[in-house]
Amino acid sequence: MQKILFNKIIENISYGQKEKIDFDYGKYLGYIEEIKHKINYNEKIYIENETNFDLAEISILFWGLLALYTGKIKNDEKIGIILQSLSTQISNNILTLVILCNESLDFQCGLIMCSTIELCFTLLVLLLNNDKREKFFDAIKNNNESYTWYKEFRLKDIIKELEKHEKVIFNDDLSIEKEINSNRKAIYEYYSKYTHNTFFMCYSNSYTMPKNVESSDEMLQYNLWGIYSSRVRKFLDEVNQLSFITILEFINFFAVEDYINDEMSELWCDISIFYLMYKELYLKHTKDQENNN
Repeated sequence: MQKILFNKIIENISYGQKEKIDFDYGKYLGYIEEIKHKINYNEKIYIENETNFDLAEISILFWGLLALYTGKIKNDEKIGIILQSLSTQISNNILTLVILCNESLDFQCGLIMCSTIELCFTLLVLLLNNDKREKFFDAIKNNNESYTWYKEFRLKDIIKELEKHEKVIFNDDLSIEKEINSNRKAIYEYYSKYTHNTFFMCYSNSYTMPKNVESSDEMLQYNLWGIYSSRVRKFLDEVNQLSFITILEFINFFAVEDYINDEMSELWCDISIFYLMYKELYLKHTKDQENNN
């Protein structure tokens, strides 16, 4: 993220705050440069999708710092272990997705998307439902992990659980609840086809649409070893939407005051700032896309 945009976002989220946000561009770069080093961006692909990549980087940091934070929870070690484990994998999955997008490996992006969707849905349900959390945690000890997943964490069970709590977040606004659940079902059903290795997904993701098509003979291009991906924007749009909704609901569901202490307060401040940055940039990006379409 360029410094001008960073300062504008910090200015916007500082408006109305009682205290000035103590988070400068240097600190942001200190966090983000480690992520950029692992990705080693293709300049052309990055420029074409800069804001989406910026969002994904902030999301990677949010979930990564959250993993460090929840790993220090002392008064409820079970929830700490669960949240740390799932947050770690969400952060690593989004980092992997960004790396794969950067390399134009479309089918592999789809596989990671499906895994990330399941992780995000599961994390929220485990946070909300103590009974499911106990069963999830004890499944390995009881040697029944497959049965526990089938009985407790199928899509219909997850959606039912989330619907119940989203009514509180969205003040029974049925239009918002309906849209979120519709998107949730659609995105999962689409990306689950990647894990099933359907013919259509294997075949279609072996080809890509060149950015500049000069003749009908060049409509499709064989994409062995990542020649060029016309799906980068789609993957990044959808992982950022998924992360936005998950972060929003996590912030509403997670009772920070039950777990925070002096040792973790500074870390939680940084996590909170990344949440506010992500929210501000995501809403701005969504509005800009709507205006350009």
